[in-house]
Amino acid sequence: MSKNDSCLARLNPYDPKRGQLKQNYAVLSGASKHIKFEAGNWYRVKLPVAKFLETVRQVEEDPDSKLAFTFAKDRKEAEQIEKREKLERERELAGVRSREKPRPAITAEDLLETERVYRNEDDDSTDELDELDETTPVSSVPPDGEGEDANDGEGLDDLSGKSTDDEVPDLKGIERWNRAKLVKVAGELGLKADKSMTVAKLRKAIRQITGYDD
Repeated sequence: MSKNDSCLARLNPYDPKRGQLKQNYAVLSGASKHIKFEAGNWYRVKLPVAKFLETVRQVEEDPDSKLAFTFAKDRKEAEQIEKREKLERERELAGVRSREKPRPAITAEDLLETERVYRNEDDDSTDELDELDETTPVSSVPPDGEGEDANDGEGLDDLSGKSTDDEVPDLKGIERWNRAKLVKVAGELGLKADKSMTVAKLRKAIRQITGYDD
């Protein structure tokens, strides 16, 4: 094939972002010879075949889609085309990068500020624990002169004494009592049993009030 009656043809590299969608293409060259183009590679074709390839679009049924082929007289011109396309891609990429907002550099002051935030968070959590310790009652037994029965004069004499008027219930087997029974007996003794009191605390408080020791 003479260079005077032929040229180089290339199916443009596959790049969907640029609208280059074809990855291969076959064309008849001569009576029974086919040329199968792979995207991005150059092939020498006769000028009549090149004339036909000039009309091929990336999307056959869309006349507005990009042309599928690029042509060059020889290898030197083909290399120049590829260099020019590479520079265009690099400029486009540089333009995208220039539009991106640069991330601010982290300074020593930023690190110190982060450390101060963490330290303050630790201090706050410690204060919460201290506050809980200060407000949590040491004993759930109301002191003299306080509680629901304070106005009736029927309070408890002391932690180890018995109720002044009520009969002390039988505490035999108290170790096997469930919470419901402990709460009931505590109420009879004038002890307010809240939900935070465990079974063990209830038993201990009842023993202190009644002086019971098994």
